[in-house]
Amino acid sequence: MKDNVISFENFEMAVMNKFLEVKSPEKKILRQQYQKARVENRWFSGVGFFTTFSVPEGVARLSTRSTYITDVRGKVNDTAVGFMLHIKDGILKFLEGYTYDDPWPDKIINYKLWYTNYDQQKK
Repeated sequence: MKDNVISFENFEMAVMNKFLEVKSPEKKILRQQYQKARVENRWFSGVGFFTTFSVPEGVARLSTRSTYITDVRGKVNDTAVGFMLHIKDGILKFLEGYTYDDPWPDKIINYKLWYTNYDQQKK
C-alpha cells in the first residue's frame, strides 16, 4: 500500500488557516494579507521551517506594529510540533514551524492541528 503524501504547501496552508480562522477584526486583516501574500522564501532547518511572506503595498495593516501568535500546535505523523506566526510593522512576516525533540519529518503523511488556548476553540 502506498502512503499518500501531503504536499508541504497544502500543510502550510492548513496551518495558516488554523491561525486565521478565529473571527476577530485583527484576524480579518491578517486573512486579507494572507490572501494577497506570496511566499518569498522557505527554509528548512532540519528541526523545523521558516516561510517568509511578501505582502503587497496597499493591503490593510494591523495597528499593532510587531508581535507574534503562538496558539497553534499539532502533530505531523507522530511528531509533536509547534508554530509561531510573526507580524512585523503590522503585516505578516513569517511562519515558523518547529519540533520539540525530533527532526522535522521528511514526508507529511498525516497531521492534526489544535489550539493551545481553549478559549480559541469556542470562537
